[in-house]
Amino acid sequence: MAPESIEDHIYTHKTDVWSFGVTCWEVFTCGAVPYPGLNPLNVPWELKLGCRLERPSSAVCSDEIWSMLLRCWSDDPKDRPNFPTLMEILFSLLDSDPTYINLIS
Repeated sequence: MAPESIEDHIYTHKTDVWSFGVTCWEVFTCGAVPYPGLNPLNVPWELKLGCRLERPSSAVCSDEIWSMLLRCWSDDPKDRPNFPTLMEILFSLLDSDPTYINLIS
């Protein structure tokens, strides 16, 4: 969940974008648990300090995808992309290189 959802119970399209980024991360890590090694009770505090999920292997997460995920996790919800923008990014990547994700590694 986005920090503002955890802390202030705010739920918007921008908090959904945060969750989309986490879901993508889970796909790229083949279902790894987010924030491994952190006590779940400490995750909100760590997010406030700027902690983010670690980048999955570059074999499955290109620089462009990683950049998109980091934008999804921007501190300020206004700085997060919206879903039409995310679709544009993903379709652009698919058009430019249909093998942008390699699940065989």
